[in-house]
Amino acid sequence: MVAEVVGTVYVSKGWRERVAGGEMDQEHYEPISCDYHDELEAAAMQKKDVELEFDLEGVPQRDRGKIADVYSSNGAEYVRFVSSRGPLEIRLDRIISMRDA
Repeated sequence: MVAEVVGTVYVSKGWRERVAGGEMDQEHYEPISCDYHDELEAAAMQKKDVELEFDLEGVPQRDRGKIADVYSSNGAEYVRFVSSRGPLEIRLDRIISMRDA
């Protein structure tokens, strides 16, 4: 599965600091497909190990872990992704791909 990349990656207060540009992104959120959203939610509910590729400050990143939550905030949708490097909140339109780990 591939989602178009047009957003940013950030973490909220209380999660490990990994902030693109020092502030939450103000770019327009581009909604992802309902089918892809369902796949992300299923991975979270099943607590599956996944490999995510996502954009962090314009650089593609790849990490393995679990999707802890899929949620909406301030007009955009996010996943809470927990890997060995710590937790991240990733805007869904910044996810490039997801596959089983």
